[in-house]
Formats: sequence, C-alpha cells, structure tokens
Amino acid sequence: MSLPRGSHGGFWTEERRNYLIAQAPHCTAQQIADHFKVTRNTVIGKANRLGLRIRCTGYNFTDNRRRVLERQRERNRARRQVPTPPTPPPAVAPPPYAVELLDLGPDCCHWPVAGSVAPYLFCGNATDRGEDYCPWHRGEAYQH
Repeated sequence: MSLPRGSHGGFWTEERRNYLIAQAPHCTAQQIADHFKVTRNTVIGKANRLGLRIRCTGYNFTDNRRRVLERQRERNRARRQVPTPPTPPPAVAPPPYAVELLDLGPDCCHWPVAGSVAPYLFCGNATDRGEDYCPWHRGEAYQH
C-alpha cells in the first residue's frame, strides 16, 4: 500500500518548509541550500512546488543570450566569406624530371610518372609550400 504523496516523511519537514518560506524573499537559493546542506536544485524545486518566488543568482539569461547571439553572428560571417579559388594549373605541362623516391624532397612533386616496376619515378617539380604536387599535377588530381 502506498502512502499519499508528501506524507513519506522525507527531507522537507514542517520546520524546514517554514524556514524556506521565511527566507525565500531574503536569501538566494544557494544560500538556503548551503544552510540545509543540499543542492540548489532541491531548494528551487521545493520553492516552485510551494509557489514561492526565490532568487536564483549566478545565471544571467540576458548576458548568456547576448553571448549566444554573438557566436551565431560570427559563425554566419564565417559562412558568408567566400574561399579564394585555388590557382589554376599552368596551360602547359612542366617537363617531368623523373626523380627516384629516395631523392624526393619535401618541396618536390610526388606525382608518379613511371613505376610499375622498380625504379619508381616521380615528377620532382617544385611545389607550393605544404602541397604534395606541383600546380600542374594538383590540377590533374583535383579536376573533378
């Protein structure tokens, strides 16, 4: 057999309810929670069930909303910025140098020009910084 709601002798005794009712207009939810050594949400929940207005500090909805809107504006600005198109490849293919794998440097084109059997040969032309292929072969690789 179950007990009626609120009659189970839980945390909120008559004395604690009276204290909450008396202090709600003067103290914050956190101060009352510290007094009872419970969570702030426990106090807020009970105050709501009793129909009390209690001060809940620490969260300013206006400031938070302003921050959210500013982040959204920044994201929208970033989306509107059109990325610069990549430089088009030269009209004429550069002559392949046919460099072996062990001779390739970090600024050499890694486009394979021959190599179904050893020695494997690569283009070896100069690349833009941070790229694996020269402008011509980069155009070939990403043309679709």
